[in-house]
Amino acid sequence: MPESGSTGTVRFLHCRRWPGAGYFIALPSRLAEQAPVLVTVHGISRNARAHAQTFAPVCNDLGWVVVAPLFRKSDFPHYQKLGFSRISGGPRADLALNAILDEVHDQTGAATEAVRMFGFSGGGQFVHRYAFLHPDRVRAAALGSPGWYTFPDPQTPFPRGIAATTVMTAAVDPVRALGVPTAVFVGAHDTGRDASLNTARRIDRQQGRTRLERGRRWIAAMHHAARHAGLDTPFAFEALNDCGHDFADCIRIGRLHLRALEFLIGVASRPGSRNGRRRARPSFSFLV
Repeated sequence: MPESGSTGTVRFLHCRRWPGAGYFIALPSRLAEQAPVLVTVHGISRNARAHAQTFAPVCNDLGWVVVAPLFRKSDFPHYQKLGFSRISGGPRADLALNAILDEVHDQTGAATEAVRMFGFSGGGQFVHRYAFLHPDRVRAAALGSPGWYTFPDPQTPFPRGIAATTVMTAAVDPVRALGVPTAVFVGAHDTGRDASLNTARRIDRQQGRTRLERGRRWIAAMHHAARHAGLDTPFAFEALNDCGHDFADCIRIGRLHLRALEFLIGVASRPGSRNGRRRARPSFSFLV
């Protein structure tokens, strides 16, 4: 791990617990026992270092540890779907992240048993699917412009829904998954249908044709499903003015990292909450 004199800087480490997995880490200058952890996940550009560098300054002030896993294409070609794919099975990106978090805890004492998470584009896909399979490990999640989503539909096979398949045999507990407070942030101009967007007809029919429309529909579906289950979990959506589908622009113009942290801090630290899955009362003006 980084030496004591390197706190506040971003370092890359190879995970000893999971060969082939690596991660960037930034420790706060004052590292407390059980320090909160932010996991930030890259999109298909694999810009994990930029994610860590973006969040490191403000997380240093908060006393949080930043962990940015690097899911290389050669090692984790289907990380957005946690490694589940009919084309080629595994490796499991979600289990690799668990190994990274366990290693970080062993080396720093940080509170990795339940973390706050952010992901942009493909990283947003990973984060919300990780929360479905590992809800106890996620206090709250913020998603930046995912291309498409897993809906809380127990009748539709994963990854469009949460029903088990031949490659994803673990059962998803919808009630526990619906207890994770989640916000979606999408650029107001993120309406293109570029090569990186899943444009399958069944996705268009279920979710809409653009990232903006899909984000709104997913939040509405999560909100409805949670209320049907008797939960008042906060689910939020916000469009970022003057932003498209570019991580740097969303950070510079839309202040995405600060908006995400505002949500993550607010919902995961409310009285009576545990692991971000309590019946926290909504407090944001843009809540659905």
